Amino acid sequence: MPSIAVLGGGISGLAAAWFLKQRGAEVTIFEKGTPGGAIRTKVKKSLVLDLGPNSLRDKSGELLQLIFELGLKEELLVIEKAFKTRSIVRNGKMQFLKPSLASFLSTDLLSLKAKLRVFTEPFQPSGTEKEESIGSFLRRRVGKEAVNYLADPILSGIYAGDIEKLCKTEILPELTRYESDYKSLIIGMLFKNKTKNYSQKETVFNFRNGMQTLPNCLAEKLSSELIHTKVTCIKFMNNHIKVTTEDDDYSFDQVLSCLPAHVLSSLIFEYAPDLSNHLEKIHYPAVLSTCVTYSNKDIPNNTDAFGFLVPRIEGFDLLGAIWKSSIFPSHTPEGQKQFTLLAGGVHKAIKKSEIAKTQNKIIKEFSSIMNINADPIDIDHLYWEKAIPQQNLGYWKIRSAVSNFMKIHKNFTIGGNYLWGVSIPDCIKQAKLTAQQLF
Repeated sequence: MPSIAVLGGGISGLAAAWFLKQRGAEVTIFEKGTPGGAIRTKVKKSLVLDLGPNSLRDKSGELLQLIFELGLKEELLVIEKAFKTRSIVRNGKMQFLKPSLASFLSTDLLSLKAKLRVFTEPFQPSGTEKEESIGSFLRRRVGKEAVNYLADPILSGIYAGDIEKLCKTEILPELTRYESDYKSLIIGMLFKNKTKNYSQKETVFNFRNGMQTLPNCLAEKLSSELIHTKVTCIKFMNNHIKVTTEDDDYSFDQVLSCLPAHVLSSLIFEYAPDLSNHLEKIHYPAVLSTCVTYSNKDIPNNTDAFGFLVPRIEGFDLLGAIWKSSIFPSHTPEGQKQFTLLAGGVHKAIKKSEIAKTQNKIIKEFSSIMNINADPIDIDHLYWEKAIPQQNLGYWKIRSAVSNFMKIHKNFTIGGNYLWGVSIPDCIKQAKLTAQQLF
């Protein structure tokens, strides 16, 4: 039986180690910090604060299958109906939008001219550039205003990135394929909906004690395989790999790295300086997550929605807000409302020394948008100095360098969110596929 090391105990590494163990592999996982990476929950009596991701979205049923395997079915909280309604800020005011044609036609988020431009999308010529930014790609397809007030806030909210740098084939591979195959995004989506399997219902959920329930459970199930230490060196020794930590040396037949790119970079420099340099250059912008709680009487607006996003063109520091108590009411005590505010990313770099200043500013911006005239009764935050890897133009060079390295070192596999996707479901799906390939 081959011995397999998993480097890094974020959700990618934990899931990979779990799937390997389920398949009967001899696995050891190394993690120096808190297992779960960016998934972080703080519980204050009846207040459950998620300071990283606030929900999980399962489209295929694979994620729920894992949760049932882990015995977490009774801990699930399925999202309230509010998640289908979102809002985007224009001229400092929220414009509500549902995923329907009627809502798109009636919203004041876009001008009549911009809406008509969107409907001309099937008649727009296809692009000729193989590599193109999301901003350029979507402006060609749906027009400038729709990009400014729809695409930019949505993608900035997910990736905290710059749509003029993010690569369309990395971030929007399906839409890229629609243009190639159908010459239209709208027609491509219509074909997709026609062939969609409606028997598999999309589920959005959390857990009674917050998102960290999932990595905590995985870490507990893997407690005998989990070593809490930092990996300081790796060496390729004939047909095995030597892993050195702060405390000891280990030898493995195979290694799977789920470390952040910049961490792996220093470990492989001796063997692959070119790949090491590529990994070091992947940008992870800082993100500030702030949870604010108010008394119900201080919230004048209806909060029956998922939350709102703020386009960069509006000039706010605030990227958006999740109305946590609307989607998971049990995470907030009765008589109170909880919100998660996000700031930072590529557009507004935040230094550690600026956390308090930024937090005060985004709370004021949030209060202005929500017409709130009171102070929060509780404020908490978490500063992610290196949050989300940016898959910018030229990212194919990184993937090529990774592929070449793994061809040479066949017993060393590289994974993690910068290769598998930044969403938790993507990481878990790819972790399962990788485990199947390794053992």
